[in-house]
Amino acid sequence: MPRIASALLGLTVLLSAAAPSRALFHISVISEIMSGVGADTSLQFVEVEMKFGSQNFVKNARLTAFSCDGRTATPLLLVPSDVASSGLGVRWIAATASFAAAAGNTPDFTLAAGIDAHCGMVCWGAPVGSDFKPVDPSTWDLSDPTKYVDCVAYGPYTGTLGTHSGMPTPLTPGDGVHSLTRQTDTDDNQADFALACPTPTNDAGATGALGSCRSMTTSTTLPPVGCVDPAAAATVQAEVDAQCNCAGVTSHARYVRCAAGLVAGAAKQRALPRACKGKLVSCAASSTCGRPGFVTCCRTTARGKHTCAIKRSAAACKAPKGGRACVGDHPSCCDACATCASSGGPVGTTSTTIRRTTRPTTPPPGY
Repeated sequence: MPRIASALLGLTVLLSAAAPSRALFHISVISEIMSGVGADTSLQFVEVEMKFGSQNFVKNARLTAFSCDGRTATPLLLVPSDVASSGLGVRWIAATASFAAAAGNTPDFTLAAGIDAHCGMVCWGAPVGSDFKPVDPSTWDLSDPTKYVDCVAYGPYTGTLGTHSGMPTPLTPGDGVHSLTRQTDTDDNQADFALACPTPTNDAGATGALGSCRSMTTSTTLPPVGCVDPAAAATVQAEVDAQCNCAGVTSHARYVRCAAGLVAGAAKQRALPRACKGKLVSCAASSTCGRPGFVTCCRTTARGKHTCAIKRSAAACKAPKGGRACVGDHPSCCDACATCASSGGPVGTTSTTIRRTTRPTTPPPGY
């Protein structure tokens, strides 16, 4: 039986004998995680969503970040108080100190920055006490993922998983534009999460906005035009997203080498048609990964020709004479321009010409 259904059944039994003041807290899940905006990895937040009424007694619950191998547990927050509002779909936010100014709304609690952008796991909750509230935090081990209400494992995480985590999602909360956002609740992180524009919503119902994200799209590059097996290309690109750390990599060349190595390995194992190799590496090379501050610039000429170029800043993304331009919503020119139409930019990517403004990066030897 899925976790929420099981919890609701138990709640019905408990509340039949419990006083109204004895509310619960554990029918709630992590709904969004973001580990940085642009190059600023200090701006982080975790959003928790209630899946039933009376789930606002959260005092003494914990938020904890686990390292990539699960061996190190970093306390992010010991929740100091309950939240005021409750109900199905009500959310609350724990965020770092710089969040309010950047997002335009006030978080419910202040979080320590400790969420790894590349891989790891974030857990929320506590064991349930006899009063149906979090137990005394001194009585349980925060490094034990099974003690939490909900855990979200992401990237190449290899440690112990939470009770309801399933498989880690290959996506990460660290591309600098999108948040790792819950889409469903099947007790499987791999199936339940996607990258989407952040919508951090506090307990008062105020929703903030972070960065320049404009569309609910994943960070995985769309299968490149001309690849004969789009599904295989998407699978390999998801692996590149998970392992090559677009937002945190220290140089563009290192990112392209990482991507090219994974692509070559997939082709060698016949998990990717060889005809798609160069196209995927081209998508990595035509990206802002490892280039802090750079943007994808989507331009349409007066005659309707679409191009995408990598520019040093948003200010450098200028429209051609009689045409249009907008900053793309994805780090790779392969699909950065798909939603620019909503802001007056070019439409679609299938006819987009990729034009690099920097010298292409040479794939590693043996590619």
